[in-house]
Amino acid sequence: MSLRFPKTVLLVAIVLMGSAYYPISKMGSEFIPPLDEGDLMYMPTTYPGFSIGKARELLQQTNKLIKTVPEVDTVWGKIGRAETATDPAPLTMIETVIQFKPKDEWRDGVTTESIKNELDQLIQFPGITNAWVMPIKTRIDMLATGIKTPIGIKIVGPDLNALKR
Repeated sequence: MSLRFPKTVLLVAIVLMGSAYYPISKMGSEFIPPLDEGDLMYMPTTYPGFSIGKARELLQQTNKLIKTVPEVDTVWGKIGRAETATDPAPLTMIETVIQFKPKDEWRDGVTTESIKNELDQLIQFPGITNAWVMPIKTRIDMLATGIKTPIGIKIVGPDLNALKR
């Protein structure tokens, strides 16, 4: 067949290669758009030597502040590691899950992104870096990479003084 119609076979091959261009050009990139899971997780980064008492105090203060936002329905958090192999959290890690009210009860013009910005302005503590993430996606990313935010830098080396520089 291909010997009888070489031009047709060649044309079909070129069309098939051209149709594969788009998927091949996206290899190595994220193909799933960011999802809005409907909830939000607050994961502040604290100092490595943060005491349990101070972490508990911070958790209580942030929960009270988060609850003041009208779109928030419930707030609950944990400090440290759960008794499960799927929780890679260090002792000082705080995870607060924020559940929202139904969207028809939100103020006009409010989006999940605007709530993140509002919460970020509301919760400002010295030495604490805020991270507002999606709960399920973050847990999966943490299990896969050990890093809790979408962008992270991991620096390793044998000499601490050289790493400080």
